[in-house]
Amino acid sequence: MYKIFVYGTLKRGEYNYDRLCGAETMKFIGEGEVEDYSLFDTGYGYPCAMKVLGRKIKGEYFEVEDTAFACIQAMEYGAGFKDVLLPDGSVMWAYPYEEIGEIYPQQIQVDDEKIK
Repeated sequence: MYKIFVYGTLKRGEYNYDRLCGAETMKFIGEGEVEDYSLFDTGYGYPCAMKVLGRKIKGEYFEVEDTAFACIQAMEYGAGFKDVLLPDGSVMWAYPYEEIGEIYPQQIQVDDEKIK
């Protein structure tokens, strides 16, 4: 069993939550925030998180089974995300800072409330 933090299309009611996982494999724990990260609009219909000191992102915590974790991880790796181990032991996926400009040179930092 894994604890994960999600902030974009894996949140409840969003596209990848319903398509990939759903209530059968993801147990909602609660809403929360992760400090020193910010969300960026990729222009491809999903946000990406990047390390930005002094900022924070809002999202949801879940417990997921091994098979759901592997499924989510494969999707995130396919988009270029890397694992980030958070201080509370949960896992989040984000772009490494040094790569964001190469992958999305026109990235736009967005307010958390604009990302569902």
